[in-house]
Amino acid sequence: VDVDCVRGLRELVECPAHPACGRVRSGQIRAYRVDWRQTLGPTIARHLSERLYRNETYVMSHDAHTNFARGYDVVAIDMFKRIANPKAIITTYPAAYGESNHTERWRDIDDTKGPCAACRRIDDEATKAVDPTPTTQMSICRTRRIQVGRTMSFKHDVNRMRRPPNPTLTPFLAAGFNFALGQRIRDVPYDARSFFLFDGEETSLAVRAWTHGYDFYHPDRDVVSHLYIPNHSPLRPVFWTEDWAARSRLQFWTMLRINYLLGLHDLLDYWVDVKSIDTAEAELYGLGRKRRAVDFWAYAGIDPRRKGPEWSTHFCSTFETTGLRRFAVDEAGSHNNYSRYTDAFRFDDVVAKEEHDNGDLDKTSQSVIRRRTAAAAGAAARGGP
Repeated sequence: VDVDCVRGLRELVECPAHPACGRVRSGQIRAYRVDWRQTLGPTIARHLSERLYRNETYVMSHDAHTNFARGYDVVAIDMFKRIANPKAIITTYPAAYGESNHTERWRDIDDTKGPCAACRRIDDEATKAVDPTPTTQMSICRTRRIQVGRTMSFKHDVNRMRRPPNPTLTPFLAAGFNFALGQRIRDVPYDARSFFLFDGEETSLAVRAWTHGYDFYHPDRDVVSHLYIPNHSPLRPVFWTEDWAARSRLQFWTMLRINYLLGLHDLLDYWVDVKSIDTAEAELYGLGRKRRAVDFWAYAGIDPRRKGPEWSTHFCSTFETTGLRRFAVDEAGSHNNYSRYTDAFRFDDVVAKEEHDNGDLDKTSQSVIRRRTAAAAGAAARGGP
């Protein structure tokens, strides 16, 4: 919840003339307050916000400092209904407001006649209207593998492309804006143990949702805009400005957890004993059974290997016209069984490809993968984990 919104809730409750007052009192507007200096990172914040879910039909996730198009809910629901896919997640990076000319100062709207003037305090640029039908849009057309300490993660590129004629299929999910049926929270909740996760948040949620059968669509309308500003700005305190020496260590172990849950431990973190990693609640915060996890990387054009190409395929020209083809879903749900970890993710297939590609995966990693593949195959033959 934005700082100005949280500050405004009290004024709304104490101001009966405001149209939102009744919704606050009835519980339709709910807030979970945490001082930014005590935060455990954005994914924990999103987890806490999802605990406020009360079976609403739709769920929309976005960042702080977000401005909304007039009738944003109608615009988003219209897109969702036109897609006609109950497992659709409409998602992209929001349009920008105040990207270069913001003043980074607070001011009060001159509204002496309106109720609750104190809760209408905003930053200078936030009153700019969001144009739902711009010529071009912010987008995610590719991602890349990045180093995070001694492990690896993924970070999206920020692109701009022509607005498509209809919502188009994409393999990328943005945390800054995504809209789906409320069932998404039940199927793919934010991980309550992902402390200080930042890079990797979007890919983690994407792989989990995709393997649960969800599809991602780049919107053909802009619903929100966001204040993109430097990290040191007083308008946007960030969690890595406080006690980062300790927090970064927690983040590192979160990254190891995330890679395990995505089936990437043997490729990226083979040098870490799995027993030292927090793998609790893997079934709840891990992969779904509707699609194979390994198929996501090919679908998204991403090579997750440490020594593979850094950047994924660039899809802008595809997303602004037809989008990707939908990947088949296994409704029986027979994939990604954590009780047979290596066998479920078919790392034997990955090793075979690595060896065919001149064996650029180091020998230690290949040995670990073969050993675990053999162990999983033996366990499967015995009918046990």
